[in-house]
Amino acid sequence: VFATIRSRALELCAKWEKLSLHAIFLRDIGIPLGLSQRCCSDFWSVLSPAGLRTHSLFENLFAFLTRTSRAIELASSGRSGVTDLILAFSRFIDVYISDYVFTSPIQSQTQTVLGQIDAQLLKDIIKLLSQTSMTFG
Repeated sequence: VFATIRSRALELCAKWEKLSLHAIFLRDIGIPLGLSQRCCSDFWSVLSPAGLRTHSLFENLFAFLTRTSRAIELASSGRSGVTDLILAFSRFIDVYISDYVFTSPIQSQTQTVLGQIDAQLLKDIIKLLSQTSMTFG
């Protein structure tokens, strides 16, 4: 019984963390850059099925950035919208890594999440921080 309760509690924490990260995306990227509701929903579609501390989410976040920047570039003749998106996304990735991968916005969960970090995600972060070329897939 305790294992079931613990499992459900961890699942609830994971859902809350995803909602919290989505709120940060909306606050820092979606609303300031005037992204469409569809684009913000697409971000949720990327975020919701994945584990927060996995290589696949990290990979999908950058795929989302690529798709969104192409859409912005096609919608406008200038590149300033794309540049703004890339700068905002860079800050968002910083928050994601520091506040969601290596810790938790739920302070009591920080010890728990450290054991959930995917090994490939750690390699991805090291590549990103060392400015090594990143390839996914």
